[in-house]
Amino acid sequence: MNFRFKILFILLSFTLITDCKEEMKVCISQSSDVRIKLYNELTDQLIGNFYDDYYLGDRKKYFDSLRIASRNNNDEVYNKEHTKAHNQIFNNEKKQCVLYLDSVKIKNTYISRYNNEARIKILKDNTQFFSGFSNKMDVLKSLCKRSTVKANDFNQCAVEVQDLEKKDKNKKDCEAGIVYYSEILFDDSKKIALVFVNYRNTHRVFRNCIVKLELVNNYWEITDSILLAIS
Repeated sequence: MNFRFKILFILLSFTLITDCKEEMKVCISQSSDVRIKLYNELTDQLIGNFYDDYYLGDRKKYFDSLRIASRNNNDEVYNKEHTKAHNQIFNNEKKQCVLYLDSVKIKNTYISRYNNEARIKILKDNTQFFSGFSNKMDVLKSLCKRSTVKANDFNQCAVEVQDLEKKDKNKKDCEAGIVYYSEILFDDSKKIALVFVNYRNTHRVFRNCIVKLELVNNYWEITDSILLAIS
């Protein structure tokens, strides 16, 4: 190997090393039940976004500071550190916080509190979002019904899912929050789905949204959402 080729080889190797960024691991459900698979893959995508960074436990404050820096065009550091922290707890139950599933006591979702005028406004303001679903008012009516999915239906990789009624028996201090879902509404093709999501936690964070998912390469991917409430 001559000198010039050695230099070229070293530079190429350095470029490959510096360009190799760690990617956030994805939890793909292996369930043959379409409903269970969708809820699992939906949860995996919401954990680090809609549910914020509470699932990272004590490191939440650190990532809050990085988020502030991110707003000043320094999001590369946040993304890198967040991906690293996420991957460290991936499939590591000892390091995972608990996400509680609230699907027992109340049968309806928050949308059931909306009157017809409020529901019509949601539909009118989001016509493209609901395209593909024929009777729009029936869509929101369907999303009023809370899912009966249980914690043992979940096989998450970054959080431990438990039923809310077992919270008093939990020995972990780290809590990722409390969530419930509506029943799933599929379009005629069975490749597009809508789900209402309610999330809250002990830090007085409260969020409602409708999520749209599409089946892409056997994975239910979030493609759009409507934020209905946030605090």
